[in-house]
Amino acid sequence: MHLFVGHTDDAPPGNPEPGIEVERRPFTEMLAAARAGRVRDAMTTLALLLAAAQASSE
Repeated sequence: MHLFVGHTDDAPPGNPEPGIEVERRPFTEMLAAARAGRVRDAMTTLALLLAAAQASSE
């Protein structure tokens, strides 16, 4: 599992590799969802919370 955080306005060109599902959502929206228990995958929740903690410590 990978969590990629980036700043972009447009969707990238092309299609993802077969078997890859890409969901583009604002980081703050997903962080709020993780904190509220609305993210069903524990690894994704943990990645979001760790990324937020790392960003706040920089």
